[in-house]
Amino acid sequence: MMVTDTILVTGATGFIGSHMAKSLAERGKRVRCLVRRSSPHAAVTFLSSLGAELVYGDLTDPESLRKAVESVNGVFHLGGGGRVDTSEDLCYRINADGTRNILEACLRQGGVRKLVHVSTCGVMGDIKNPPADETRPYNPENMAYARTKAQAEKVALSYKDKLPVVVIRFPGVYGKPLIAGGVDRVEGVTPMSMIFSAVKKRQWAYIGDGQSLTHWVHVEDVVQGLELAAKKGKAGEVYILADEQPVTMEAMIKTVAKHLKVEPPTRHIPIPVAFALALAFEAWARIFGGTPRLSRVLVRGFLANRAFDISKARRELGYQPKFGLEEGMRETVRWYEAEGYL
Repeated sequence: MMVTDTILVTGATGFIGSHMAKSLAERGKRVRCLVRRSSPHAAVTFLSSLGAELVYGDLTDPESLRKAVESVNGVFHLGGGGRVDTSEDLCYRINADGTRNILEACLRQGGVRKLVHVSTCGVMGDIKNPPADETRPYNPENMAYARTKAQAEKVALSYKDKLPVVVIRFPGVYGKPLIAGGVDRVEGVTPMSMIFSAVKKRQWAYIGDGQSLTHWVHVEDVVQGLELAAKKGKAGEVYILADEQPVTMEAMIKTVAKHLKVEPPTRHIPIPVAFALALAFEAWARIFGGTPRLSRVLVRGFLANRAFDISKARRELGYQPKFGLEEGMRETVRWYEAEGYL
């Protein structure tokens, strides 16, 4: 049980981590956040406003973690990294080595009652015969982030006999960012502003038939599930958190269009054409710099089926998603419009 004096949150400057820190602080917990010297000023200011204790360090620097875990009883390990253009080596050092470093620091400290390690459903890749549950073998998506998150999860579970480690996976997360200018950090989790913008500007086109399955989860449901995992999760177990059910890409985009008050897109790009365009955009980005508007990783991502079974989290944690896609997307779209991102 996580009845703690101090709870450490890694990755607290990010989209999900900031919601996690806020929820803990509002419930009267003493919150400590591991932040880097390079963390955005707005993120540091926000965490300070919660009354959180900030400890400067880096997951890739084991020595810097000693103070972070001092007198800590519980840990939410949300720290990690890797975008499309991040090298495999750097992703591995942040995700796999970083996870090992925080686990070793906790092991030396000796007082951690529960460590909740945050993973991703991306470690299961394209889901054949959906939905997938926690027993699905590792088959990470073809990107450095997913591959190294799979390695990080294996590292975390290898400590199950030494530390009470629980692993949580979830698919695409959406909702309102809490930190000013935080949309850039949200993009590392889910490409929501890109989707919203393309639909609103009538630039969206489906790749293929638009019937691939997508699965989403509201950030507040993620936080609820993480807190339940800290209280009820069994050491060495993996739990999937997600909405009640997946929807097709077409259904999700129609929901977005509805709340943006625009006509739903009808254009489709044949799959071979999409890959050819992605190659062209990638070549342009290599020559002139920047991030390609379309990449082969994105194409494969839009074609992959993502559909997950949350019955284990319901049964063992008491997890119950509060947001359906309809109401959750309505709230999120309104926030993006009100903040001037659309």
